[in-house]
Amino acid sequence: MMIKINLLPSKILEKRRRRDFVIFVGICGIVALAICYLFYLSLNQAIKPLEKKVADIRIEVRKYEPVLKQIEQIKQENTQLQSRFYAFKGVVERQSFLPKLLYNIYLALPRTIWLEEIKSNSKDDFVEIAGKSLDKTVGVARFIKNMEDSNLFSEIKFVKFSLQEVAGREVMFFQLRCFLSKAEK
Repeated sequence: MMIKINLLPSKILEKRRRRDFVIFVGICGIVALAICYLFYLSLNQAIKPLEKKVADIRIEVRKYEPVLKQIEQIKQENTQLQSRFYAFKGVVERQSFLPKLLYNIYLALPRTIWLEEIKSNSKDDFVEIAGKSLDKTVGVARFIKNMEDSNLFSEIKFVKFSLQEVAGREVMFFQLRCFLSKAEK
């Protein structure tokens, strides 16, 4: 083994250390730049085909823009047609309900009762029926029971009733308020 003796002045040693440090930092910097450049090249190679695909897709989208506009117009027209359809459907359903209502009232009528008026409010929550009965309260009670059996009405109430004379015969005038059942609205 040999003993090392350092006979160089400390300034020279300090310069050598600095020079070695600068060389080390320079080599590390060059290596870091080389690594970054390699990453850049690999990313660039991955990005270039994707940019080309994006450009191709944009061209394709431009081709289909008129078709997409037509589709949007058709969707708007479809929405308008659907709203019209549902409006007409509501009218038809309401109109088809009235014949059913009148037919059920007709079926519930005993022979000794005649009706003078049937009217409905604007919301169709109830129907008012006015008429006269030759059997007085018995005929009206039979009429109410028949209407309750039809399941068209949820509740039937007397609004007015009185005895009147028609052609020398005593008859009962009645007015009923018939509330429609929820299922029939």
